[in-house]
Amino acid sequence: MTGTIAFIVKGGPLVAVLLILSIISVSVVIERYWVMRVASGRVRFSRFYKRLEDLMKKGDIVAVEKLAKEQKGIYGRVMEALINRYKMLGGKVDLFTLKDDLNETMNEQMAIESSLLERNLIVMATIGSISTMTGLLGTVIGMIRCFAALSLVGATAATASQQLAVGIAEALVNTAGGLIVAIVAIIFYNYFTSKIDLFSFNMEAVSREFIAGVIGLAR
Repeated sequence: MTGTIAFIVKGGPLVAVLLILSIISVSVVIERYWVMRVASGRVRFSRFYKRLEDLMKKGDIVAVEKLAKEQKGIYGRVMEALINRYKMLGGKVDLFTLKDDLNETMNEQMAIESSLLERNLIVMATIGSISTMTGLLGTVIGMIRCFAALSLVGATAATASQQLAVGIAEALVNTAGGLIVAIVAIIFYNYFTSKIDLFSFNMEAVSREFIAGVIGLAR
């Protein structure tokens, strides 16, 4: 604790700001990790997709609905939305209308799920951007202290050297702090966005499999 306080004191008030940003960033990382873990569901995607393929070849929509409920993740929710829409339209519209309606349902549900996955990522992106700027501002303030120390009139060499050291320490601490916070935020932001892209790809894959299957059954 003493080391942390000393670190903040050396870096000046902006290090406290960077510390707050780092706490927020870590909180978002933990929250998003948990959300995406839950979104993956209880059944692994590869197993879910293989099972879906087998059931659609058999035309067993009832079993597909059961599979979707057991998945308890975003893939299951997308499938349930498609199944409900199919039940509502099945046999009442032509194939082209059925396909268009199911595609629209797929896009709507994917948009809903993607928005839930992307929530709070803007916070990480913002922290990744402003933390470097905050660190740079702290660096500039530290350098100002250095030049102020050099321009002291009537100060002893020891006093000037001490003030110069304080300014340099503040500049370096802010630079390091800003970079650390930014690097961590950017790494996890990119990680989560890549996970969301994978989720989106998989959601579309299971949706296309279901739509192709029910269109084949309706012919």
